[in-house]
Amino acid sequence: AIAPSRTSSETISGENSSDSSSSSTEPGPNADDAQQTTVDTENFSISLQGCERAASNVRCNFLVRSNEDMWIRLRRSRVIDISGNEYDSDLIGFGNDEGSSSVDKQLLENIPIKASLKFDNFSSQTTQIAVLQVPYSFKLGAAWAGMSSATDSVRFTNVTVTN
Repeated sequence: AIAPSRTSSETISGENSSDSSSSSTEPGPNADDAQQTTVDTENFSISLQGCERAASNVRCNFLVRSNEDMWIRLRRSRVIDISGNEYDSDLIGFGNDEGSSSVDKQLLENIPIKASLKFDNFSSQTTQIAVLQVPYSFKLGAAWAGMSSATDSVRFTNVTVTN
């Protein structure tokens, strides 16, 4: 089994991060848009495109890009808002697949693929997420068989929820 280079969760803030060695902040496609935040692991990166509200739901969108061919499993995620309310994801979208507890996807080297997390029954008062935690597992190579069940996670902090 192959494990990520870091055994603890990686964190990046929607604001300025104090650990620039493991992450980078890049402007979005339009300079007026919110900043795109990226967390880099040894084998892949995940870029938060933003979190948007639609009625009582919030959807957070990502781009996932790997450094080599690999399989990745995104798992049920959670957010904690600045008031301390916790929400578990109700739907995980990864490429053209969806699931409620996890979704597996084969990634090809340097080809980004879209992912999303949907959170239902989100407070209409919440405009700021304190932490968005995205658990994952992965296996390098073309075959999923033999993947370790070990799970790590990336974290995004101080994420603004837009309408």
